[in-house]
Amino acid sequence: MSKRPPFPPFSEEDAIQKVRMAENAWNLQDPEKIALAYTEDSRWRNRAEFFNGRKEIIAFLKRKWARELDYRLIELQYAFNMNITMIPITGSEHMEMKIGNLMSMD
Repeated sequence: MSKRPPFPPFSEEDAIQKVRMAENAWNLQDPEKIALAYTEDSRWRNRAEFFNGRKEIIAFLKRKWARELDYRLIELQYAFNMNITMIPITGSEHMEMKIGNLMSMD
């Protein structure tokens, strides 16, 4: 996946645009493409499951979308701070833009 603007540091408008771009990409349901937007060492949590790295993220997304045929992601950006955009996913996780404009979720 090529790196796409906006790049950090973000204005509020940039943060909203970045969240919308992520939402649109997720709704294409292409696990390989989604995983490329995240750092290689990203850590994810889905309920009681934990995933580390792109390979595990891809496997999880394939399983998820095989079950959830009508899945649609709707993200709401509720805070941002230059390099971090907060989105309510399953609590207070945040997306942080790392070097190369890749997302990292902790």
